Amino acid sequence: MHCWREMPRGRHSWWKRIFSSIRAGAVGAGGTLAAPVAGGPDPGQPVPLGRAGVDLAGSRASKELPRLLAAAEQLLASGDRDTSDAHDPLFRLLRGLIATLWSLFHFFTGQAQASLESARSALARIPPGEEHMVSHANYYFALSNQATGHEEVALAAVQQGLQDHSTRLSSTARLLFAQAYVYLAMAKRPHVEHTARHLLHIAREGELVISQNYAHWLLGLVHYEQNRLEEATYHFSAVIANQHQAHFWVVRDALCGLALTYQAQGLGYSGTKDGSHLARTGAGAARSTRTDGSLCFLWALGTVTE
Repeated sequence: MHCWREMPRGRHSWWKRIFSSIRAGAVGAGGTLAAPVAGGPDPGQPVPLGRAGVDLAGSRASKELPRLLAAAEQLLASGDRDTSDAHDPLFRLLRGLIATLWSLFHFFTGQAQASLESARSALARIPPGEEHMVSHANYYFALSNQATGHEEVALAAVQQGLQDHSTRLSSTARLLFAQAYVYLAMAKRPHVEHTARHLLHIAREGELVISQNYAHWLLGLVHYEQNRLEEATYHFSAVIANQHQAHFWVVRDALCGLALTYQAQGLGYSGTKDGSHLARTGAGAARSTRTDGSLCFLWALGTVTE
C-alpha cells in the first residue's frame, strides 16, 4: 500500500494498534476471514460462495469480527485531531479497510443490503493508488449487487475495476473470480467458462496457486453441467491433486463434483485409478464439516460405490 511508505514514524504504534485489533484471530492478512489458506503468493482470496455464510454464522470469526471492527472504529475516533483528519490518506485508507471488512462480514452472514452499503462506503473512502484495497471493496460491491438482484450493476462494477486495475495480477484475478460468480448465478455458462479460462491464464502467469484452483473448480462445475464429463474430471482432479494449495471449500466442492462426475459416467471406485484416494480424502472432508456440501459428497459416495 502506497500510504504506508509515507507514514510519520511517531504514528506507527497508533496504526499498529488498530490493525492488530482488526486482524487478531478473526481476520487474515489479506483482509479475509481466517480460514486455512495454504501456500502460494495469493493473498486475500475469500472463501467460495454459496454455503460459506451458513458456516460463518456459527463460527468464531462471526462473533469476533464485529467486536474487533467496533474496537478499531473506537480507536479511530479516539485519535488526535491530526490523525483523524478526514483528508488524511492513512485515515481514509483505514476507514476503507474497516468498511470493506464490514461488507465481508455482512455478505457472509446473509445481509446483502448492508454488505452493499459497506462496500460502497469503502470505495468512497479508499484513497487513489490503493489498487489492492480497491479490488477487495469492488469484489464485495459486485457480489452484494448480485445478491440483491442487480446483476448488471455487478458486472459493470467488475468490468470497470478490471479496466482500472490491469497491472496487478492478484487484483485482476480477484475481480475475474467475482465476474465468473455473477455469471454463474445468472446461468450464463459460456461466460463462466470464458472468464474462468482467463482467470486460469492470469493465475498461472502470476503464480497465484489459490486462484488457479478456483479457476479449475469453476471449469469443472461448468463442464459437469454441460455433460462434458472428461473435462470436468480433469479440472476437479486438478484441484484435488493440489488440495494443500487450495482453499478447503474448493477442495470439498471439487471432491463432490468429481464423485458426481464418476457417478454420471457409470464408474464405481473400482473403475477409477484414484477412487480409493478420493474416498479417503472425501471422508476426511465430510468429518470436518457439517454443511450440505459434505452431505452431497456422502450421497455421491453411496451412489458410486453401489
